[in-house]
Amino acid sequence: MDAVVDRIPPPSFSELEDKTESEIEEMPMKAFLFDTRFVQDRGVACLIKIMGGSALDVHTIRNIISYHTSKRYDVYEVGVVQPNMTPTEYLRPGQVGYFLSNLKSVAEASIGDTFFDDKARKEDINPFPGYE
Repeated sequence: MDAVVDRIPPPSFSELEDKTESEIEEMPMKAFLFDTRFVQDRGVACLIKIMGGSALDVHTIRNIISYHTSKRYDVYEVGVVQPNMTPTEYLRPGQVGYFLSNLKSVAEASIGDTFFDDKARKEDINPFPGYE
């Protein structure tokens, strides 16, 4: 296991290089959507990776926007999948997890979409390249 840690570099985010932790905290949260699933009685779970900015925390970020559709969604739960969906307080940059919101159907979410904090302006967000 030590060899894996030594040989495989941690993920890097070009937007976050040369920034202090406080500068990163002030950036808008950006998440990459890589999958969705329908959860009975709970709705659509969006599987995401937090790619930059502040943490996705339901206490501070209640609404997020889809870059692709410009629709706003109310987030009511975030968490990790291990193997079951387990709620957490937040997801930090680099973490993979899920959020539950008021998305009505899986078809409403576009794989490869960028979600961002609704306090940010769309013009200030650089979307991630599509999913390949």
